[in-house]
Amino acid sequence: MPERRLTLNQYKPIRAELVNALKSKKCKGFIDTLVRYNSGQSIDSQEEIPAFADYIYNSEDGGIFWATGSGYQVGKKIKIFPCCPDLYARTAAETLMHELIHGLQGPGSDDQLDRDLRDLGIVPIGNDGKPLPFPTGVKDGKPYNDWSGY
Repeated sequence: MPERRLTLNQYKPIRAELVNALKSKKCKGFIDTLVRYNSGQSIDSQEEIPAFADYIYNSEDGGIFWATGSGYQVGKKIKIFPCCPDLYARTAAETLMHELIHGLQGPGSDDQLDRDLRDLGIVPIGNDGKPLPFPTGVKDGKPYNDWSGY
């Protein structure tokens, strides 16, 4: 299946969701703290996340594309899910934000970010309002990637 780059009309509402989320002191503080802890660099995520998103979006040797599965980032290319921005702009923005954090924090995978959250004493809360259990990388005695959902 050929890659499908986001059009400007698809990107704008997703970017607007990023900007809106970053107006929250809690969201901004969370991202600033996590990136600083992992990379040692101080950032102002209200400014840098949208600017980084624009840089990636406009990059000729990268861009933002629809993923056929889960989202990921490699270099200047980010793939996000889901494929229906009119219905899921917020979900797409959450995936994009996650991948942008990876890009800003430097080398590190989901398990590294999860350990950083634990070390910082930050416990993500699920949609049901309850704390999420810390990932183990194992399910039913077998290797399992539960790091990405934390």
